[in-house]
Amino acid sequence: MGLTLEGKMAYLTKFQVQAGVTLQQSHYSELDSCGLHNVLYAYSPDRSRIDMSSESTCEAGYLYAYPGDEYVDVLGFDDYWDIAPADVEAERPRERHDDLITMLTVVGRLARERGKIAAATEVGSPGEFASRYVMSAEDEAALAGAGACASAADDGCAAHGESNAVGSGTAQTAAPSESDSPWTRYLLTAALANSDTRRVLWYMPWRNDPGAAGTGAYGTPVEGSRYAADFRRFTKHPFIRMANTLPPLY
Repeated sequence: MGLTLEGKMAYLTKFQVQAGVTLQQSHYSELDSCGLHNVLYAYSPDRSRIDMSSESTCEAGYLYAYPGDEYVDVLGFDDYWDIAPADVEAERPRERHDDLITMLTVVGRLARERGKIAAATEVGSPGEFASRYVMSAEDEAALAGAGACASAADDGCAAHGESNAVGSGTAQTAAPSESDSPWTRYLLTAALANSDTRRVLWYMPWRNDPGAAGTGAYGTPVEGSRYAADFRRFTKHPFIRMANTLPPLY
């Protein structure tokens, strides 16, 4: 009996996934045989293809094409869907923010369990959609640093238990305003949501391509942007480390 169209598509998808897994494994083995051990391999499926009905479906969808722990150094994901959806009016900021936290939590937890680095390997630029988000009491507490670390040994937190409180220590930051604050009120609150989200080591926006100006794919705010002041607040928060503030690593 022949396969239905749905069956054929499912077979092709499974075949394509397996082919991709095999290719990644072969590529890894080839570089390893050449003595190249300074390459980090990131596994980064696109969030838009993952079922977010529950944390278990999220995990299953995330690992669908996973090649194996021996071939992966970084557990990442690409997410424009939850940060800057194309159809702003059709989406609800609260639901997208919750889904972003779920993705960060699942990836952070899997990285912790498997001894990997967690990262948001490609993210959209928070803007009009994210600025409509109304923070919850939990978000307010996260930004204020309340309960930011489960313990001083929680390595999901910045500097092993240093306070993430706004205005603590020497890195003081102004409280974000109600409007035009998508970086702090949307993205940063998701990053600070729990100990597993705080394991996510970096967030990589797309480049500032003039062709993407005004869209969620336009990197980071520039001087004069509606969100420039909030982005400065974001970068000065004690939890955030910009590349130009890191000590020499090599």
